[in-house]
Amino acid sequence: MIHFAIHRNNVNEENLMAIYIDNDHPENECLTVSVTDAAQIWGFSPQTVYNAIKSGAIKAIRISEKRMRISKKEVERVLKGDI
Repeated sequence: MIHFAIHRNNVNEENLMAIYIDNDHPENECLTVSVTDAAQIWGFSPQTVYNAIKSGAIKAIRISEKRMRISKKEVERVLKGDI
């Protein structure tokens, strides 16, 4: 996904999030959380979080066919009630 963004000069928020995910290494402090972890932090069910992602209320990036990640900044935004 990152190569696609660079080769096509298609720099948008989703592609920048992909770069953000790419730098989320175990050696570093994690920059993202799983949907399940975010749901637990917020006190929601994972399905509620997926529904909010689908509606656009919560931003996330798909990292595989079945997996999504949410940035810690987005987790903080929702915790502050800015949703």
